[in-house]
Amino acid sequence: MSQLLDSLSSGLQAEVDLAVQDVEHEEPDVFMAHKHPLEMYIFLIHWFVIAAEKVHAKAEEEAPSKPAVSRDCALMCAGCL
Repeated sequence: MSQLLDSLSSGLQAEVDLAVQDVEHEEPDVFMAHKHPLEMYIFLIHWFVIAAEKVHAKAEEEAPSKPAVSRDCALMCAGCL
């Protein structure tokens, strides 16, 4: 998953750099040519974040939880050592 995120963020950064360069050296209307690719990269990164959150949540559900130890039990066990 990290390679996919690296690819998406690298592509987004390249497109942002091109858009900034075009706006600085030409008319601001040139930005409209970069609007669609920027929106696509942002959509894909948003999708990636949602998918990663789902995977993380599913992993937490599947992980066995540790039994809760009461305070009294913890104090008794500490006295035994």
